[in-house]
Amino acid sequence: MGVTVLGGLLDAVAARMPLRRSLVGPGSADDSRSRLPDRLHPRAHPVPVTRLGRCLGAEEGVTLIELLIVMVVMSIGIAALVAAFSAGILSVNRARLASTAGSLADQQMEVYRQAAFISLPTTGAQTPTTPTGADGHTYWMQVAGMWTCALGTYSAGPPASCSGTPASRPVKLMTINVRDGSSSAKLLFTETATFDASTG
Repeated sequence: MGVTVLGGLLDAVAARMPLRRSLVGPGSADDSRSRLPDRLHPRAHPVPVTRLGRCLGAEEGVTLIELLIVMVVMSIGIAALVAAFSAGILSVNRARLASTAGSLADQQMEVYRQAAFISLPTTGAQTPTTPTGADGHTYWMQVAGMWTCALGTYSAGPPASCSGTPASRPVKLMTINVRDGSSSAKLLFTETATFDASTG
């Protein structure tokens, strides 16, 4: 009787297996898994690598030639900036010297305007002086005075006169030269003015 029962069970199992295969369907993933032995899995499909991952994993870099080119371009740009700053500093310094020299000449000429006409020198170049400007820099200044005529030719006389038509009277011409520190330095400023006896 035991043999009969075991045979019946095997027949029942054999009768149910085609039913499972018909439900799963041939060619499906479950069908392939059903035919695998125990504790084995189907082979996994490779996962495609993204473009970003390839870029991150690349070993490309900057070559020595490219680095040298970049350094040369940067050096040229820095040199141009330094030259521009240097030129600007020199221009500002020249403007400062000229402005201060003009101020010193104006001050001296104002002294002559306040003085009597007879006291103005007419013997040519006077003894130079070395005044200090508001910027703390030392300048070289020389005054030259002489007789001249607005119209005609000057005659020393005596008395001093101007020949020509129309007639005019002699005037004193005062010239102030200011240089940068010494008689041989660059001329920074020149100022001239005429003085008439009627104004003194």
